[in-house]
Formats: sequence, structure tokens, C-alpha cells
Amino acid sequence: MTMQLDLAGAVHASDDARLRIAIATAGSATALADLLEVHRSQPGRWLKRESTPTPSARRIVDDLALVATKYVSTWPAETIRDWLAGDNAYLGGATPKDMLRSGRVSEVLAALEGELAGVYA
Repeated sequence: MTMQLDLAGAVHASDDARLRIAIATAGSATALADLLEVHRSQPGRWLKRESTPTPSARRIVDDLALVATKYVSTWPAETIRDWLAGDNAYLGGATPKDMLRSGRVSEVLAALEGELAGVYA
């Protein structure tokens, strides 16, 4: 017996999950909107599928969800907002949040990997 999945349904569920992770990571839908520099109502509208994020907002949501998933596999979820907002030596003193905003997720992930490995910048 083979199991068939609905690809479109799976993609929508994955999009919703990443958006929920990003909202939880930011602390609220309003905080995520501030990070994305969109109107505070937008994340809620995206969850209700009343509208869709712009490509740049979608990229940041996806990147934030990826970083958060990696982060909470090692450290308490309650500490991620401080980590995102803190100056980071691996990032030349920039914050992970600012790096994510500018599309530099690979550098944020490398910084996170360095911290996970216990390497000092």
C-alpha cells in the first residue's frame, strides 16, 4: 500500500508552521511585523490566508524559522530573543536579527554553529 500526500496541502501546512515559528520567535505577531517592517496586522492576515507575504517578508520568515529551529535544539526557547537582539562576535558585532533582515542567513547559521561547537570568535 502506497501513501500519497497532497503536495499543495503539505506546502501550505509547512508555510503555516514556519510563520507560527517566526511569530513565536519574535514574541508576537506585532513584534514579527516590526522585524519585517510591515503593518502590524499583516502576520495575522497571513495566518488567516487573507493575504500573502511579499517575497522579502517570506524570506525573512523562512530564515527566522530555520534559525529558531536550530537554536531551540540546543538552548531554551526563552533565550532566543535575547540572542537575536544581542551583538554577536561571530557577526562582527552585528545582531543576528539585523543580519536576517539583510538576507544574510548563512552567516547567522555559521555564527550559531560556531556557538554550538564552542568555538570563540
